Amino acid sequence: MDATGFHPRPLPPGARLAAAERLVEASGQAARDTARRIVDSGSSGGIGFEHAYATIEPGTNRVREVALAVPSPGRSALVFLSRPQSGRERPDERAECVRAVCQYLAQLPGQPIDIAQSLPAAAERWAIDALLAANWQTVGSLAYMRRPLRAEEAARSGLAWAKPGSGEPLPDGLEIEPIRVPGAEEPAPPELIEALEASYIDTLDCPDLCGMRETADIIASHAAIGRQELALWSLLRHEGRPAGALLLSCLPEQRCYELVYLGLGPSLRGNGYGELLMRRAIETLATRVRQSKARSGWSITCAVDKANRPAVRLYERLGFAPFDSRVACVWSVRPD
Repeated sequence: MDATGFHPRPLPPGARLAAAERLVEASGQAARDTARRIVDSGSSGGIGFEHAYATIEPGTNRVREVALAVPSPGRSALVFLSRPQSGRERPDERAECVRAVCQYLAQLPGQPIDIAQSLPAAAERWAIDALLAANWQTVGSLAYMRRPLRAEEAARSGLAWAKPGSGEPLPDGLEIEPIRVPGAEEPAPPELIEALEASYIDTLDCPDLCGMRETADIIASHAAIGRQELALWSLLRHEGRPAGALLLSCLPEQRCYELVYLGLGPSLRGNGYGELLMRRAIETLATRVRQSKARSGWSITCAVDKANRPAVRLYERLGFAPFDSRVACVWSVRPD
């Protein structure tokens, strides 16, 4: 209970619309319309309110502060916080709601959640402060970057990604092997687990995240992004051993490919392989765009830890430009 005397409690069904209004960025009628769409779509739209804690004015459904957890594939949950209201700053109350929803996640039967995550905008200090006050930690400041995909960048001879003899040749000892995205109930391919774990060694990309989750759960989270049948996942081998991965997902509704993950093991770093792989991938995606009905308006996006300067410089050389900045905040459910 915070100093105001309002104790967070599970969000009652009758207060879901009010809670949704407190969570959206819009205001006035736009906020009410957006909130109504969220509540009407319910869990089928990806955001249910079964895992929310709020402080509520007595005798009403008026929500003061709320923290909403949305379970995600890979034993994780995304947490969203109510936004400040003009003249009604309640930082302690907001932090108490975060603590309450975290305690709730930790006590779920079978403990299906290992880690909670939130990605407030860099300017949303109110959210970052509330998370830190609830014993979360920041693990990186992320730059979101984008570049257009142009039909004229397409490979000259079909898909260049893993086709021998197409695009810039691969160095001796380096192989690219397409790999199918595992389904929701499928185990992660052991060689992909090995490749990702090799890429985590001495990584500069949010290194504090290492060890917080099982690699198989991370892969499940990656697999849930976009349309599986349109994804472009590839395993990298060096001297026959899994040594990295490049995972691209497709969000056709947004005309966007998302670089979900690019990671190389220590044996591959510092040789320009990351740029080579990205250029071949861009050629392949541009070929897909050229062959599609909608030949313009497509892009490729990524999120990169700003502290990972080699990766930031790579994306800048490839024509990516920043369009957003967020802070990665996490809370580990597991006591270890």
